[in-house]
Amino acid sequence: MRIDAILSRFGYCSRRDAAQWVKRGRVTIVGKAVRSASDKEPSIISDYAYTLAQLFSSFYNASPVKGAETVEIASSRVGLAKLTRDVLTTLLYLLGIEAPEVMPKA
Repeated sequence: MRIDAILSRFGYCSRRDAAQWVKRGRVTIVGKAVRSASDKEPSIISDYAYTLAQLFSSFYNASPVKGAETVEIASSRVGLAKLTRDVLTTLLYLLGIEAPEVMPKA
């Protein structure tokens, strides 16, 4: 599904208007301008997803949920993990990739 269809489905505007917004660079996802499919640049989204995954992995390795100093800190880290998962799931969806429910163990 293209971003214009998603914007239309959620009632932001018509699909035609959404396509024009994308073409003019007025649509952003987490600060990144979404380019139209005609630009053929999915690398913008894939690069962002890769960078986000790397940054979160580094954060999680330095600040795991288990062993957090307080319950509040542990809860905040779980919340950040869920938000990161949701953003990555959305980015993968825009690329036509289904995110796994559970990461396979190496």
